[in-house]
Amino acid sequence: MQSIWVGRVFFWGTVLCILGFPIAVIGYRLGWLTLDRSFTLIVGTFFASCVFLAIASIVCLVAFWQSNVQLLKVGSFACLMLLLPVGGLMTQLVKGKALPKIHDITTDRENPPIFQAVQPLRKATDNTLDYGGEAVAKLQQISYPNLAPLDTGLDSQKSFQVSLELAKELGWEVIAADSERGRLEAVDTTLLWGFKDDVVIRISETGIGSRIDLRSVSRVGLSDLGANAERIQAFIDLYRSRYPAS
Repeated sequence: MQSIWVGRVFFWGTVLCILGFPIAVIGYRLGWLTLDRSFTLIVGTFFASCVFLAIASIVCLVAFWQSNVQLLKVGSFACLMLLLPVGGLMTQLVKGKALPKIHDITTDRENPPIFQAVQPLRKATDNTLDYGGEAVAKLQQISYPNLAPLDTGLDSQKSFQVSLELAKELGWEVIAADSERGRLEAVDTTLLWGFKDDVVIRISETGIGSRIDLRSVSRVGLSDLGANAERIQAFIDLYRSRYPAS
């Protein structure tokens, strides 16, 4: 009887903890929850999962001491299931602590490309597209020191065409493409949360070819958890894989 009662408690507690994160994401994407409330639910899920995991661990120890095989199975199952939300959310928390609280990343910190075409698509409550200046540049330099402009031997028109093709291949929604000015603006929608992040590509002539600069900005959130830097790096890596000698 004791094992049945404990099993039911842990079963439903574990189910609620496991469902907390997907409910938060789905609720936000469907407009049922604001972003703040979604994150509050995730934090609550994390702490609840930690409490249940601690209790389940104690149950396992007691069951082992009492040689209660059935209770040990219940506690062990709960521990394994609860490691999913605890481990997953802990990974994100650690990542968030390690990365700077910035959401604007560029390959040119002194003269970052500016946005124009995406302006009408943004809400008044979205993050500003005005660059944060030296403070943001220093934080980026510390965390992403290797993020740099892409220098290529291709002429600017060829670099523009390649950049346009790669942006589409990466799944970005191209909003504006001006080959004469060497500018391209796009929107990338994140897979999980459906966040809209804006991207601008600027191509300029050099003495031996052209230079490609990118900038990626999140519309919401103080920290992007490295998403913008990863997006820019993905573009650079794809470019280099296609044109290694350029």
